[in-house]
Amino acid sequence: MVNSSNTSLNKLNAYKECNYQSKRIQLTSPLLHIGAADSELTPFDYVQTDKQIYFPNQDALLAVLSQQNNLKKLKKYINLVKQYLSQRDDFQQKDNRRKILALLRQTFGERWFEAEYQVANTEGNLIFPIFSHKKTDQEIKDLRPMIRNAFGELYIPGTSIKGAIRTAIVFYILKNEAEYNLPTSVRVSEVEQKLRERLKNNISKKEAKRIANSNSLFMNNLFTNFKLSYEARVFGKPYTANTDFMRAIKITDSQPLVNNKDINLPIVAEVISSSFYPNGDNRIAKESATNFVEMVWNLQTEFTLTIDTEMLSQFQHEQGMQLPRKLWTVEGILEICQEFAQAQWEHEQRYWNLIKDNPNDDKLKFNPIRKFYNKDCSYNLRLGWGSGMTGTTIGLHFQESTRERIRNACATKPTNSSESPKSRRTAIIPTQTSQTKKPLGWVKLTPVEAEC
Repeated sequence: MVNSSNTSLNKLNAYKECNYQSKRIQLTSPLLHIGAADSELTPFDYVQTDKQIYFPNQDALLAVLSQQNNLKKLKKYINLVKQYLSQRDDFQQKDNRRKILALLRQTFGERWFEAEYQVANTEGNLIFPIFSHKKTDQEIKDLRPMIRNAFGELYIPGTSIKGAIRTAIVFYILKNEAEYNLPTSVRVSEVEQKLRERLKNNISKKEAKRIANSNSLFMNNLFTNFKLSYEARVFGKPYTANTDFMRAIKITDSQPLVNNKDINLPIVAEVISSSFYPNGDNRIAKESATNFVEMVWNLQTEFTLTIDTEMLSQFQHEQGMQLPRKLWTVEGILEICQEFAQAQWEHEQRYWNLIKDNPNDDKLKFNPIRKFYNKDCSYNLRLGWGSGMTGTTIGLHFQESTRERIRNACATKPTNSSESPKSRRTAIIPTQTSQTKKPLGWVKLTPVEAEC
């Protein structure tokens, strides 16, 4: 007698072997920031010293300060943070920070950052369980945190990776539009013309962003205008999530980013947004904004990419568009990503080689950035905050004037420059002898081994 459970398991394994390709992918990056749900933290949410940024367990900190013998300290702590928020002068801010640290030392001792609290017969838990290395001498007031999981561990969400791959796939299909039999309505020239027409009118910033995202123009047609056909039966209604062919491509969250010496080092550093102003035939760098951002230096982690090749083969486009055969293999998808990365890389090379350093500001001297780009591209993708307009859209397929219209329609302040996107984000990292500058978001994807 045949064991039915074993038979079912054997069938499942045989199906996986024939219809799935799954591989672990190593993800590395020089510097990366993926934003958290709260885009900015206030001094209520962190405590800074000269060398570290500590993120307290808020409930635990307030619970300890709310104890009967600490009520005066709680009131003082809240008042100090409120004062800190209202102050603009750097000296006043530093003085107020010293008072906050003095209060923590008074409450928890000199090594206040190692203070613990007890919960229902469990071992002690740290009140300040998480910290990042502070890589700036400046006083940090508004901080952009990196995303963390429920355990407080840094990681890369699978949705972030998949979103970037989706954009790369669109870029690739539009680049080879004749080969894949794209309908006329979603070819680059037609999409660009529709965008230009819609952006002619005076519209709200929200409406401009909706148009710039272009889902109604071509994304839905490229991804969801399909039907699923299996054994002579048709399933699914076009333009729904069920008929999105990216259902067949699954990407897990990355492993937690465990810090080991200089690998996966969490840092907080200054990130400047720079653009330029014309000076004769030259473009002179100028600063347009600054942020303090939590990032990961020398990132190394892994995630799993799985392709349901059987499901992918069942998608039939309503207007006859063909899907690239590269989508059926992990290596093919990485090649698609690399082509998109190469286009961005070449655009960045041209941009930075045309920008002249500002002689009046050391922040605006960009030789390290030029050296970074003046070599062959070794990356497959660009992720997260700082990847900019060229990394999150297919704008490099459009004319410069079209990109300018999109940028000005979506930007808070329109600019007169025809260069688009005009600004770049650059992290400034002090070293023992000077400082270095790095762009954000470049990642390399390397297959490690097959899962099945």
